[in-house]
Amino acid sequence: MTDPQQPSPTDRSDADDVEQHVCPKCDAQPGSPCRSRGGAVASAYHTRRFTMVPRLKKALRVPTPADRGPGRPWRHLGDPAGHHLAQALTYAAYQAWTGILVRPG
Repeated sequence: MTDPQQPSPTDRSDADDVEQHVCPKCDAQPGSPCRSRGGAVASAYHTRRFTMVPRLKKALRVPTPADRGPGRPWRHLGDPAGHHLAQALTYAAYQAWTGILVRPG
């Protein structure tokens, strides 16, 4: 049985394959498009990122699909809730370690 959240290998786009890797140029994490120096979604994936996909190694350019919002302000498209949860847990651990945990009452 196939996971409905994961596209089958035949349904995957170039963007899906490229976004499996961290971008060595702009540090975009898996699941997010590349970003420009100005902070917008790049119009194309950075070469060092898309050449990590064997079938795209010889491509000259891999454009960012319209659904990723090229030209718009960049934002992480992965799991932001997971990131905030990790931050909260780290802060709670810090509070417990330093003894500054505020207890009600």
